[in-house]
Amino acid sequence: MGMRIVKLPNGKLACWSSIVDGFTFVDMDFQEAVQTCIREYDLGPKSALQKVQAGVDDDHSHGWIDRVADDGLDRWRNALCTLGRVHGLDKLRTELVEMGFPEWAEIVVKDGHEVKLLRPTPSTEETVK
Repeated sequence: MGMRIVKLPNGKLACWSSIVDGFTFVDMDFQEAVQTCIREYDLGPKSALQKVQAGVDDDHSHGWIDRVADDGLDRWRNALCTLGRVHGLDKLRTELVEMGFPEWAEIVVKDGHEVKLLRPTPSTEETVK
């Protein structure tokens, strides 16, 4: 897979790398994300637009992510859990604070070998299954 676009809770976009299991670019608007896909990932303009739009739409069509909530942040949640599982909960929490999302750092927990969210978003009370 390599890279996918993820919508952040603030509406901005980020590039998620499945090679390093981390965010490589953050806080981009749509056009910045398209240009990053072209420049950094050698995509053509049409492919770059499709990749960014898939991130904006929180596309689940490839089956690698479960739908948790209809808020457009399932790719984000998937990235957080992967980052925490691969690099550790402390690294995940540090990155969330550095990215400006400290409220998300408060709802990530370790459950055996998996990292999970206590609920879909910091502002909801229901528990993620």
